[in-house]
Amino acid sequence: METRTSHVSQQQLDDFLEFYAHSGHVGQACRKARVSPSVIAHLRKTDVEFARQFEWAYELANMMLEDEMVRRGTQGVLEPVYYRGTRVGHVRKYSDQLLITLAKGRMREKFGEQLGLSHTGDINVGSFDYQSAIAPIAERSVPDRDAPRED
Repeated sequence: METRTSHVSQQQLDDFLEFYAHSGHVGQACRKARVSPSVIAHLRKTDVEFARQFEWAYELANMMLEDEMVRRGTQGVLEPVYYRGTRVGHVRKYSDQLLITLAKGRMREKFGEQLGLSHTGDINVGSFDYQSAIAPIAERSVPDRDAPRED
């Protein structure tokens, strides 16, 4: 299937990149800029300058996301409090989970998942004698399919 990009204006592409940088969501940016996702995918593969601009927008979206994670973790968000269906105030809620996730990503040595593998003893990585390994299997007699079975 050939993707046609000639009907997409530079303004639409600029709009897409701006929307993508602010949302981090390709589908949403495509809808707002009125550009097909297949056109964006095609341009990323075939247009070096557009691919570079896309990567820059991706980095901006990541920075925005990270800023929001820090804000919600350190400043929190106000959530309404209701009593008998009437809003009576607000409570500030913080997200420890966002800060933990951010710490794991930034400081992997200290907060990342500690996956380790240890081994004691020798490891022999010498040659492997394939013939000796299969000899016991080869010595077994394979029953003839056409021979009468003894039941």
